[in-house]
Amino acid sequence: MTEEERAYVNSCSVRIAINKFAAFHHDVGIAPTHLFFLDAYDVACANWLQFASSEILHRQLSGVTFVISDTLRDRLRMCDPSDYRRLEEAGYFGSLTKNPFGWRRILKEPRNLNRILVPESGLFQFVSHHHSMVGGEWAQTLDQPLFHFRGSLTSALNYLSISYPGKTVTLVGTDFNQGTSFFEDRLKDVSFAYEDWTTDIVRKAGRHYSAIEIRGGTMFDRFVFIVDRMLKSGNRLRCTNPESLLVTRGVIPFQPIVETSCDNAWQAGIVSEENCTPVAHKEVWRQCMAVTEKLIDLEMRTLELQQKSEELESIKNSWSWLIGTTLTWPVGQLVERISTIRRHLTKKPVRRQLK
Repeated sequence: MTEEERAYVNSCSVRIAINKFAAFHHDVGIAPTHLFFLDAYDVACANWLQFASSEILHRQLSGVTFVISDTLRDRLRMCDPSDYRRLEEAGYFGSLTKNPFGWRRILKEPRNLNRILVPESGLFQFVSHHHSMVGGEWAQTLDQPLFHFRGSLTSALNYLSISYPGKTVTLVGTDFNQGTSFFEDRLKDVSFAYEDWTTDIVRKAGRHYSAIEIRGGTMFDRFVFIVDRMLKSGNRLRCTNPESLLVTRGVIPFQPIVETSCDNAWQAGIVSEENCTPVAHKEVWRQCMAVTEKLIDLEMRTLELQQKSEELESIKNSWSWLIGTTLTWPVGQLVERISTIRRHLTKKPVRRQLK
């Protein structure tokens, strides 16, 4: 990433680090506002969460929101960054303890505890999710299980649609086209057990776990559904890597992090009129914004047509039922049924507004 791209990402009000990325955020120079961590199925997951949280404590990032699996609700221990530094210096982390999942072992690594240390200044949201091979329903509130299909990204997008509707979502570093990560070289310096049950599967396939066919499907099979649900909450998706499988498989459009001119400002949505000083550029900016508004209006009209189509199908079924059962209905029930159908016919669709 260039300095300009890094600066733009850090200027975004919401920067979500998913799973292991938070542990190496300093390597790429992006400070997360949220840590999204749903993995909670073995010791390696607990180690990664502790390591990521320790990095946030060590870097003294304040006000980070922890979006964590509800199964870990009782496994966290609040810690002040200054206290954490003293514990590090005192070598407190090399003791005999049990990990958050109940087994006992000698932890030689310096960052694992009976309780996972998290910063006192953090905000905490505990969420549940559907089984990875099922996906489930798209949650409308954080009290409902999040949609989850073959990867935490799908749940993170459901979370964003609830917490930040009407916002453009930019996917940075979501490539899925190889079995390694940008922090691969750093793993040799990690002193804890970090391999989980997916490690061997990923090595053999040479691709991200979410992109490997299991039971005949991958994460991308549900992205048409995901994009549709995101549009309904006013969220538009874009990916910054043209080689990402999300782009090459045609599920999300490619758009660079930072455009080189105002001519394409509407695509990235990052240039304001005040930043385009030449008069010609200001005019281009206005034209681009007009095109953007038309595109958004077209998306909303498409959603309205889908809603109307569903209503017409419902009315059609109602009439079929009415015709088939009219002769056996009492007069009072028949009148009530006709009134219900008339209300359907006169009901006006609610137009969804983008924030």
